[in-house]
Amino acid sequence: ALAGDLIDFVRNLPTRRTTCIVLTSTHGFDLDAKDEILTLSEPVLHVPLMIHVPGRGRETRADLVSLEDVAPTLALIVEVEVPRGIDGRHFINGSNGNRPIAAWGDPPTLTIRSDEWRYTWASPGAEPAGPTGLFRESSRAGWWKADTAARDKQRVRRYQEELETYLERQRRR
Repeated sequence: ALAGDLIDFVRNLPTRRTTCIVLTSTHGFDLDAKDEILTLSEPVLHVPLMIHVPGRGRETRADLVSLEDVAPTLALIVEVEVPRGIDGRHFINGSNGNRPIAAWGDPPTLTIRSDEWRYTWASPGAEPAGPTGLFRESSRAGWWKADTAARDKQRVRRYQEELETYLERQRRR
């Protein structure tokens, strides 16, 4: 309701034809959590994202995107060049093929997801923020089957390399 009020407010401004609104969060909210400690649970990883673009119709999509993809998407909308070295890719026409990566803690536990798979890895010295391993989605509701890492070592190795590369890029910044 408040998001709608904000959009209505902007629609009544003189700048309404040039104002984009982005509503998001650093994480979702796990209503089943027993305490206030965040883990890499599916509800926490399901981050709300709402973008209002003047002149663009309303649509709802379930594409997996990363918060890092928001800046390149806005750059495309407002027709500015994306700075060199920025992470993420635009998703204006749908999923961009990126697999969202999330991290928690220091040293971090990281997770990478696709529509079908989720791999969670505790980096060296990290206290795991939830179950680690390779999980296959069993329904669109976001429930994950048991760890299948021992049976799919090639996929684990590929995801592990992506997470290690991501972690190294973050450390260089």
